[in-house]
Amino acid sequence: MQKIKFIHEPSETEPFVVIQKAAGLPSAPLTENDSENAFSMAAEYYPELRAINGKKPIEHGLIHRLDTATEGLILIAATQEFYDFMQIEQNEGRFVKTYRAECNITKNNTEILGSFPANPVQNLIADKENKTFSVESYFRNFGEGKKLVRPVTENSGKAALKKMGRTKLYKTTISLNYSESFETLEAICRIQSGYRHQVRCHLAWCNIPVIGDPLYNAIKTSSQMQFFATGLEFKNPITDKDERYYIS
Repeated sequence: MQKIKFIHEPSETEPFVVIQKAAGLPSAPLTENDSENAFSMAAEYYPELRAINGKKPIEHGLIHRLDTATEGLILIAATQEFYDFMQIEQNEGRFVKTYRAECNITKNNTEILGSFPANPVQNLIADKENKTFSVESYFRNFGEGKKLVRPVTENSGKAALKKMGRTKLYKTTISLNYSESFETLEAICRIQSGYRHQVRCHLAWCNIPVIGDPLYNAIKTSSQMQFFATGLEFKNPITDKDERYYIS
């Protein structure tokens, strides 16, 4: 696909941009002159996106960002009022994101990767009747350069509990569709508040890591990561309409 595709363009009553970005393209610029990212490409068409004051000045009105390796939907505010409103919606768990992942069933994934707490949900995966369930945890940054994350639960060790990034539980609701061989499956995941790598890490914690995930799948392959941001749901404060955007 092209590097970005406009799914929704801004208007007076719908002051936001929804774009689909390609895998391998960063969501945000690293410097003001960085043009090889989804936000900067969108701002070339709509310069007003650069007028928003965001949490990070360089990211302006970027509300929902994706990992570079992830293909899918990004939301960008076109007015300061919409950006500020969406910050409250995110903080209060009213901004819903949906992801689709193709996964391996790898019973010892967490054992190989290490430093994962016990997860009772792992036992549900073997029961093909349990197709929808939720997992939740706190998180801590992990590994060299803190580039990874690990779940933290109340039963984690003292060292892990001390390293928690934020004292907030993050929940991922997972619906499974098994392949005929029962060796792989499709996972549809929904979150209402997010931590870095949350969905990928939670899937790995369930021993159903994303195929091609270089960070959370113990089975290393050269294939592209099969993880896609497929849905956004949020309230439009101007029209009071529930906005829903999905891609397959």
